[in-house]
Amino acid sequence: MTPPPLGLYIHIPFCRQRCDFCAFYLEIHREGYAETFVRSLVHEIRLSAQQHLSAGRPIQSVYLGGGTPTALAATQLLAILSEIRRHFTLASDCEITVEGHPSTISEQDLGQLLQAGVTRMSFGAESMDSSDLTRIGRPGTVHQTMRAVDQARAAGFTNINLDLMYGLPGQSLESWHRSLAHCLALAPTHLSCYALTVEEGTKLASDIQRGRSPAPDEGLQIDMDEATQQILS
Repeated sequence: MTPPPLGLYIHIPFCRQRCDFCAFYLEIHREGYAETFVRSLVHEIRLSAQQHLSAGRPIQSVYLGGGTPTALAATQLLAILSEIRRHFTLASDCEITVEGHPSTISEQDLGQLLQAGVTRMSFGAESMDSSDLTRIGRPGTVHQTMRAVDQARAAGFTNINLDLMYGLPGQSLESWHRSLAHCLALAPTHLSCYALTVEEGTKLASDIQRGRSPAPDEGLQIDMDEATQQILS
């Protein structure tokens, strides 16, 4: 029996700030903490290679998620990728993805990541409506998302993913259509659309409980989901 393909996920826990809806484990980025984390991660990569992955099984995909991996300096990401290559066998067609926030990446950074073997960039747009971003405490702008996609292409990336969320506070079916159309106009290779889930302990959950923000409308989310499937099919 052929063994299943191996994938390697690396969690980079740093963000510049926490979005109101976010329940993921993260730390607010501080340079000293980041340097310590990268040193520890490099050591853990070595240990994991020795202890857990047997000889000869190539890794088919590497995914650096978060958090916001691009909150780290490009040199720190390159050090992590170099250590992975040093201690693991990667398939010749291994897909290497780095998640990035559009406001924390430059064309120079993207060029360095491409040269280091990254094959896919994934940007968390979340919405292409500035008012949506404000209501969920999401840093960054629509322009920064557009610029990040342009810069990734200019750097040489041909595989670009964008994340979008629907069912956001104050979002209508019409504004979701506009946001989706705006994203599609950027011609990403892949588009990931997620329904908002209100997680306990988040600022958004607290705002809903206190009447400061509307709770998600399940019927509207269903309409948005169905519209998305029709548009993308």
